[in-house]
Amino acid sequence: MRIRKPKKKKKIMTDSELAKDLAREIGKANTVAEQRREAMKKSGEILWGEFCRHMDLKEDEMKIIWSKIGEEEKLSLVRKFVDEWAGDFQPLSVRSVKEMVEQECLDSSIESSSSASSSMSSFSGLFPGLKRIIGFE
Repeated sequence: MRIRKPKKKKKIMTDSELAKDLAREIGKANTVAEQRREAMKKSGEILWGEFCRHMDLKEDEMKIIWSKIGEEEKLSLVRKFVDEWAGDFQPLSVRSVKEMVEQECLDSSIESSSSASSSMSSFSGLFPGLKRIIGFE
């Protein structure tokens, strides 16, 4: 014989309660999204800094050199960096690092032409391949 539990009455929520719940959930989602953006920004800054250190150049010097070299040399430099750093930044690919360096150099050239402040602020756009590198895509 099977015993049935009495059905619980569903709590009817008012519009204001629904709005509060929705606002709370949206707030949580926004917080998570902001934390993710901050993590991406910090990871990009670390990776860019390490790439410049690997090249034994200051960031501004690296941007200038990058704009003057050809595609094959860019790939060669990035491959050497990836070979050294792939263990610390999993999964790290030559293509995604090259995309990030390209984006950093592009962002800084746009910033300098619009007279922006510091070179670190150029990371506001982030590297397009960084999400893939640290596993967010």
